[in-house]
Amino acid sequence: MNCNDTLAETHIEEVVVLVHGIRTFANWQPLVVRILEEIPGIKVVPIKYGYLDAIRFWCPFTRSGPIDDVRREVQNARRKHPNAQLSVIAHSFGTYAITSLLRDNPDLHLNRLLLSGSIVSRSFRWDYVDGRLAHDVINDYGTRDVWPVLAKCLSWGYGDTGRHGFGRAASVRDRGHAYSHSDFFNEAFVRTYWKPWFEEGRFVTSEWEESSPPSPWLLSVLSVFPAKWLTIIALLTGVYLICTQLRLGSATTQLSDSPQHGGDRHEVVAPSEAATEGQNDAVLSRLVQVYRPQWTGIGSADDVHGNTYNYARIFDPQEQSPREWKADACVLTFELEKHTAIPWVRITDVSVIVHDYERPPDYRRAVFAGAESAHVFYVLIDDPEQSGTDTFSAVLLDEHDRPSATKLVRLEEELPDVIYLRINAARPGLYTISCQVTVSYQSTEILIPLMKPTLFLFGQD
Repeated sequence: MNCNDTLAETHIEEVVVLVHGIRTFANWQPLVVRILEEIPGIKVVPIKYGYLDAIRFWCPFTRSGPIDDVRREVQNARRKHPNAQLSVIAHSFGTYAITSLLRDNPDLHLNRLLLSGSIVSRSFRWDYVDGRLAHDVINDYGTRDVWPVLAKCLSWGYGDTGRHGFGRAASVRDRGHAYSHSDFFNEAFVRTYWKPWFEEGRFVTSEWEESSPPSPWLLSVLSVFPAKWLTIIALLTGVYLICTQLRLGSATTQLSDSPQHGGDRHEVVAPSEAATEGQNDAVLSRLVQVYRPQWTGIGSADDVHGNTYNYARIFDPQEQSPREWKADACVLTFELEKHTAIPWVRITDVSVIVHDYERPPDYRRAVFAGAESAHVFYVLIDDPEQSGTDTFSAVLLDEHDRPSATKLVRLEEELPDVIYLRINAARPGLYTISCQVTVSYQSTEILIPLMKPTLFLFGQD
């Protein structure tokens, strides 16, 4: 690399990663590279994970390889340009890959995310990743694009948002065009819609959205018709119904009926005398499952030896409400899987176990935004040797940050309640922590591990 190249690298302010779709070698990428690199401080990095055929695209068990390739290339771009903001333009399967990485990698933060030909499900939980996106997501969809509809209809995990948009997602701005799946990649479109977004942060609207015709009835039917199941539904329906009835029958004979609700009061009904305590524990443990626990809002810090830590800032709850923590907050989110046999459970305890503590090293950190909160539990942890305990129970906070009554969590609703555990520390240090939740149904109580031991550096700056 010559001196001019070195000087140019040091002035890179934003790296834009391009992620392509299936059955292509991404011939559109050089066009986007040429136009966006006209913007001073922009470096465009095309990612190519190879030719993904339709069979591997269709099967949910063969998608991890291309997604891992994208993850490695994104990490390489971050390492090569550590001081630059990271943005992504993704098309088709690339939209599925990058949102999967956002969902599963809480340390991934993006400045801008631009989707085209999207096959991301409309139910994607943008609220889980919103704190790691500096700007709203832009979804350029084509009203003549049939492939997202077919992907949703014929396979698992995909959506038709590249045809109909997300619609109700607060963090996504839909923009419709009279395009089919790959029509976005022309010079006029990139210069009109994408370049202003990266150059000025200006969102250019599309007039086509107001004048576009309604979707043909066949595509509307395919958007909701689960054709992928037709090949196996005849074989599995009978077995599924029999197993479901046996399982639910066993559960309901061991656990008595759900409580009677009167206003805001929830009365607990005693279980059947025929059900022993051990039987109830086994049934509840089998039926109540934790859904996708993950750390959100955490930052990153490096010590003088090059070690990287999950960074969490120590907050003063008297100055800033735990419900409003954003930058570098240690927050664990989780849900409990819905279940027809168990309409509700009571959370009797949420706790954090400190497995190890060390004094903090010399470090430097980067600041990222955290996540907004809903039902918030708050806990203050400390050095076990100083506090005399390694287990610290959280309290539920109401909207005024006052300790609240025990939380009842619905399991029979379409969208279960989301629980946020906000973790604070009494003193700076390296904490190795794990988390657990205790739930009860009537007089039966079980403890569910949430997270395996994870190392956090808690600091005050």
